[in-house]
Amino acid sequence: MAASVCSSPVFVLFLLVFPVFCFSNLISFTKDELLDIRQNTSHNILPVFNYSDVLLDIVVGGAVALFKRFKKRKRGKRAGALVKLRQRSFRTVLPSIHLEDLRSLPNKMDELLLLSRTNKDFSNSAALCFTESWLNDAIPDSALNLPGFQLFRADRVAESAGKSRGGGTCFYINERWCTYVTALKKMCCPDLEAFFINCKPFYSPREFSSFILAKEDAFRNGDRVLYNQARNTLNKEIKVAKRSYAKKLENQFSSNDPASVWKGLRDITNYKTPSPSTEANQQLTEDLNEFYCRFETPGLTPHAPSEHLSTQPLTPPRNPPLPPALRISEDDVRQIFLKQKRRNAPGPDGVTPACLRTCADQLAFIFSQIFNRSLELCEVPACFKHSTIIPIPKKPKITGLNDYRPVALTSVVMKSFERLVLAYLKNITGLLLDLLQFAYQANRSVDDAVKTASG
Repeated sequence: MAASVCSSPVFVLFLLVFPVFCFSNLISFTKDELLDIRQNTSHNILPVFNYSDVLLDIVVGGAVALFKRFKKRKRGKRAGALVKLRQRSFRTVLPSIHLEDLRSLPNKMDELLLLSRTNKDFSNSAALCFTESWLNDAIPDSALNLPGFQLFRADRVAESAGKSRGGGTCFYINERWCTYVTALKKMCCPDLEAFFINCKPFYSPREFSSFILAKEDAFRNGDRVLYNQARNTLNKEIKVAKRSYAKKLENQFSSNDPASVWKGLRDITNYKTPSPSTEANQQLTEDLNEFYCRFETPGLTPHAPSEHLSTQPLTPPRNPPLPPALRISEDDVRQIFLKQKRRNAPGPDGVTPACLRTCADQLAFIFSQIFNRSLELCEVPACFKHSTIIPIPKKPKITGLNDYRPVALTSVVMKSFERLVLAYLKNITGLLLDLLQFAYQANRSVDDAVKTASG
């Protein structure tokens, strides 16, 4: 039955169309007959349909059914590690770094500007590191401006590298990723050029992130009550964080640590010490070495004994009993290592105070053996006595070598050794010191000496 119903319209359509194509050559009309068709045709040949809501519903329903049938089926969204990484933008676990050997940065600025506007991966990079920048003092930073990035450059020094052209390193740090960047060290020599920077991106605590996400979810879902609750909770947490930070700054002022006080003042005022501009070259280094070592030249004229001194033999003093030999124990070394300050700078040997303090239990036995062996041989290892002198500018504008303040960095291990020996010497010489000795004495100062002299 269903087959006959479906085939009937097809058969009727065949009967109507087939004669038109098969007998088209046998059917002909004259011009007059064609003109008389309009006049002889009645106006009621077409049926008149009354408007009906049912008919409109049928037509709309059929159109919707056809649209749903031929609509392209959704297959989800794009997947893959690269797509997920791009969606995270600056919230990635590791920052994205773009490294390239440019060979003349000024000639590539147009290309970099185009990439920053058209390439999303390039513009979302946390840092752009370029080698062979070929920059010099004649090229200002304004000519190398890249919108949205902060420039840090280390140009090649011809005197240090021995080459007048090429070289140079620069960083472009994305301001959307990090705004607090500090240049730590620049190094230029014939074999190596290095540039070290420290980036501290903004960090939001996990509590704030959870509250912000809850607020956004409530806004998307249209839940007004939940949205107000999440917003109020977020505002309360922000106020609590501000109060705790203010209390932290107040505690720095009330403490007896001057470093914490100055750090709090810098944080409140957002003050950054401007680094004085100095000209680094090889000749300046040699001049400073000669200037600081001028006191180590041995005297040419030997000291002559005084003639007016009496030649009578003096009575030898009575020798006090010898104290027991110094023996440094492992526990003493451990205690002196645990007292190290983590923020102090290391010496030329590279051993940091933080390392000695953290690994005090493991290093105490080793260094106690080294210290005792040094006392037995009456020799100090040469690596313990080396020092690095760092000239610190006293003024923004340097006019001479006296404008540098020499700061010597010695071995932290040797300082610990000296403190252990000093404690032993104080126990021996404490009874031999004069009562009016105020220098290098604990709990005594110049004020005590003045009061004693005036009284």
